[in-house]
Amino acid sequence: MNLKNRRIAVTGAARGIGRGIAAACASRGAAVALFDINASELKGLASEISTGGGRVSAHAADVRDCGAMKSAAERAETALGGPLDGLVLNAGIAAPAELDSLTPELWDTMMDVNLNGCFYSYKACEESLLRSAAPRRAIVIVSSGSAFTGSGAGVHYAASKAGQIGMMLGLARALGPRGIGVNAIAPRTIRTPFSKVSTPPGMHSRLWPPRFPWAGWAPRRMRRAPRCFCFRKTHRLSTDKPLSSTEDAVLGESRHHPDVSPSTPIKEKSE
Repeated sequence: MNLKNRRIAVTGAARGIGRGIAAACASRGAAVALFDINASELKGLASEISTGGGRVSAHAADVRDCGAMKSAAERAETALGGPLDGLVLNAGIAAPAELDSLTPELWDTMMDVNLNGCFYSYKACEESLLRSAAPRRAIVIVSSGSAFTGSGAGVHYAASKAGQIGMMLGLARALGPRGIGVNAIAPRTIRTPFSKVSTPPGMHSRLWPPRFPWAGWAPRRMRRAPRCFCFRKTHRLSTDKPLSSTEDAVLGESRHHPDVSPSTPIKEKSE
C-alpha cells in the first residue's frame, strides 16, 4: 500500500505495536508524527526512520497532559508541512493487579493513561484532522480483546480497554458525516515488551516457548492493520463494531456504519 503524501500520527510510538505501526507507515511513504513519553527510545526510532529516507517528527509528551499533547500536535503539523490525515491512538500501560489488591489510585492511573489519554490525544489532533483536505481520513484505536473477555492483567485494564471501544463507537457516529472514519483493533496478547509486563508470569511459557526471545516489534499483520484500514480502497466512513482480529483488518472488508455514507447524515434507528 502506497502512503505517499499521507501524514499519520502515532501515540505510544516508542515501543511494541506503536513502534511497528509507525515504522511500517513510514516505509510505505507516509510522513509520521511520533508521540511517546519515552524520549530516548522515541529519538532512536526517529533516527532509524530518517536514516531510511522517511519523513518523521518526534515529540516527547505525556498523553495524560492535554495541553502538552496539543502543543506537540501543533509542532508536528508544522514539521510535516500540513494537517494530519491519519491518527493511531496506541499509547497505553498495563499494571497487573489482582482484584483484592486493586487500589483506587491504581484504577485512576490506568484510566488516566489508557482512556483519558486516548481522548486527550484525539482532542490534540482533532483540529488538524478536520482541516485536512485528504479524501480519506481515519482514526484507529488500539484496544484489546480484554475489552470483551476480561483480562489476567486485572479489572482495571479490561475496563479501560472497554472504554476505548465505547469511545470508538461514539467518535465513529460523530465524525463519519465529517469524512473521518473511525475503528478499533482489539488484538489478543501480542509478543512485545508491553506483554511481558502485562501477562501473568505463569502464562509466559505457555504463550511463547523460551526459545523465542521477547521482541521489540509487533507481528507483521499487527503492524499492517491500522494503515490498511486507514487508506484501503474499500474503506467507508465509519464502523459499527471493532475489528476483533488483525486478519479482519488486513484481509477482510472494512466494516462501516450502516447509516453513514459520504452524502447522508447519521439517522437514529427507531426501536
